[in-house]
Amino acid sequence: MDDQMADTHERGIRVTVFKDGSHYLLGNKESEGEPIANGLFFKELNTDFDTGLLKIKTDHEIQYLKISRGKVVDSSFFQNRELDEKPSDH
Repeated sequence: MDDQMADTHERGIRVTVFKDGSHYLLGNKESEGEPIANGLFFKELNTDFDTGLLKIKTDHEIQYLKISRGKVVDSSFFQNRELDEKPSDH
């Protein structure tokens, strides 16, 4: 996928994803909120906004998440991980 993005996206930069209420936002060390994950952000060419793809490596696979204006479009990836990481009552 990285090779395919060379024509449509800038080079990837390291970013941190922060939870801000019910939203997941791209940020850096100075950002407010709870850090959730690190990844590579590939900004779309010809845009002034933080819009593009976020590449996140999990234990088992690589995920690409759509980012629009610095916000994760479909936050279910992180919400599902939070549910999986919560301790059970068993």
